[in-house]
Amino acid sequence: MPWSADIDPFYWDFGNGYVPFFLVVGAYNIVMYGDNGVAGAINTVPDAIASFDEMGVVNPIGDQTMYFGDSYNFDVSDLFGHPYGEPVDVYVYEISDPNIIDAVIVDNILTLTAFNTIGTANVNLYGIGGTLIWFYDFNVTVFDPNSVTEENTTPLKYDLLANYPNPFNPSTLIGYSLKNQDHVSLVIFNSKGQQISTLVNAVQDAGLYNVVWNGRDDYSQTVSSGIYFYKLKAGRFTSTKKMILMK
Repeated sequence: MPWSADIDPFYWDFGNGYVPFFLVVGAYNIVMYGDNGVAGAINTVPDAIASFDEMGVVNPIGDQTMYFGDSYNFDVSDLFGHPYGEPVDVYVYEISDPNIIDAVIVDNILTLTAFNTIGTANVNLYGIGGTLIWFYDFNVTVFDPNSVTEENTTPLKYDLLANYPNPFNPSTLIGYSLKNQDHVSLVIFNSKGQQISTLVNAVQDAGLYNVVWNGRDDYSQTVSSGIYFYKLKAGRFTSTKKMILMK
């Protein structure tokens, strides 16, 4: 629900040509006006609050499935959208069961870490933009990987695997899995943070994938020995790992 110390306007398109005008006064007084004869007041009704929450959500994360010890990263810089285009800072508000999952936000990157407890936890985030506050929540279900059957061959999670071999010379295999169909980017960076090679830049279906990096940059030039990083981005999931080229 948007909170405000002052009076702030909101516009909400119902999809039927009726665009009402909202006044938010304080934290618990939402007044709605319209030009089609419909007018009324919305107070702290749960459904109304949930609807107002969704007004500010631009790119939802969605429910997640994880295994013991998994760690997922999500870019939340565009999770909420301010009605006036102002920046929105995102924070973790509450985790329903901290024995199942941990959630931390640093530099607009939300990191979810699954503990060794089977169950589902709700993660509640909030965004602050000026005097406005929005809330967004999603569920994370954690499984024991040893108890999962092989009946379903589709991966249940996004994951970036450790490359093999590591250290390597001259090439190495990078594996990853996709929970859903997504646009996938797999790129290589040097120790200075400069992108030197793009291995994948395409939409891919859910599944398991393996890509070979041959130790060359995008210009087919052999790179020198040293530490390199490979970064996978699939939808809102991101993960980065380190590898060593040793000649």
